[in-house]
Amino acid sequence: SAAPEEKKRPAPMVRAVPAESHVFADVIEAVGTARANEQVTIAASVTERIDRVLFGDSMPVAQGQLLAVLSQAQETASLHGAQASEAQAMAQFNRIKSLFDRGFATQAQLDLQLAAAERARADAAQSRAAISDRMIRAPFAGYTGLRTISPGAVVQAGTALVTVSDISRIKLDFTVPETRLASLRPGAAIEAQAAAYPAETFRGTIASIDPVIDPASRAVMVRAILANPGARLKP
Repeated sequence: SAAPEEKKRPAPMVRAVPAESHVFADVIEAVGTARANEQVTIAASVTERIDRVLFGDSMPVAQGQLLAVLSQAQETASLHGAQASEAQAMAQFNRIKSLFDRGFATQAQLDLQLAAAERARADAAQSRAAISDRMIRAPFAGYTGLRTISPGAVVQAGTALVTVSDISRIKLDFTVPETRLASLRPGAAIEAQAAAYPAETFRGTIASIDPVIDPASRAVMVRAILANPGARLKP
């Protein structure tokens, strides 16, 4: 018997539309860590009592601003004594120099007095350095951390006194797989989102790429720089 005639399929519907161009972006997504542009924890270089604390919690400070003062009474007394000795030694040197110029003093006497003046000057410089070690200043402009010291406390050498962070811009460190390394270059633009501001996009540029690939993860560390107006992003 003859096979039944196969049912014909309907012709597909086709709609003609104008050609359009589309941009396809090669996007790399990564989780990064925000770091301060500069950050330092200033520690006491000597064992001493705290005389004054001149900063508060999260306080903006300028470069060189005095943050704390350690006791320096003994060092100040030593400086005054060294300055007096220096002045006396220089006066004596000038007298001997005058006698030497007129032929009434020897070169040995002049050299001996000059050495005494230099020793007094060195003692004064040492006292000034000791006082400077007890004046805690901000090495750069930024914000202080939370205050954990109080006047009157005795701190040991190496004790952390204050943390200063420059967050005028943020260093954003993140890792990228080795296979995507060819698509990275310094100066390339990035977009970042922070958990604190989920609806906002922060823009920056890649600053540097680590020349070494981690042998365990086969990833490379990349650092981008983000502007941080208003110090909203936190390290």
